[in-house]
Amino acid sequence: MLWPHRLCTEGDGHRPGSCSARKQLLAIARQAGWSWVDDVPDNSRVSSIHGKREKVIMDVPAQLLGVQGNYSLVRWEGRHFPGLSIQGDSLHILRAVLEEAESELTVGSLEDALFAVREALDTVIEMDLSYQDMMGQRNLKLPY
Repeated sequence: MLWPHRLCTEGDGHRPGSCSARKQLLAIARQAGWSWVDDVPDNSRVSSIHGKREKVIMDVPAQLLGVQGNYSLVRWEGRHFPGLSIQGDSLHILRAVLEEAESELTVGSLEDALFAVREALDTVIEMDLSYQDMMGQRNLKLPY
C-alpha cells in the first residue's frame, strides 16, 4: 500500500504535493513493529504526489565514489547502495537503439532488430560491469 506513495511528500493532503496517506501508512507500519519503514527516504524536498512527478528538486547530499568512462558511482543520502549515473547523451543513444529495435520488430525485420537488441544489451552489460568494478574498488557489497 505504501508503494504508490513512495514519492509523495508527507502532509495533510490539503495542499498541492501534500499526501496524508504516506504519513498514515508509515505510522501504521511503525506501530506494527516494521523497522524497515525507518529506511524509507523522506521525500519532503521532492515536489511530487502519488508518484506523479512535477518539477523535481532534490536537496539531498550525494557522494561521488568513482568514475569510469561515461558512468559514475554515486551514493545518495538515505539509500543503502550507491547508484550508477550515466551521461545524458549515453542514455539518449541507448534509448535510440531500443527504439530502432522496436521499429525493426514492427516491420518484421528480425535480423536488424536482433542486432539492435544486442547493441543495447552490450551497453547495459558494460554499465553493469562498470558498476561492479567501481563497487569492488571501494570494497562495497553489491545489492544483488
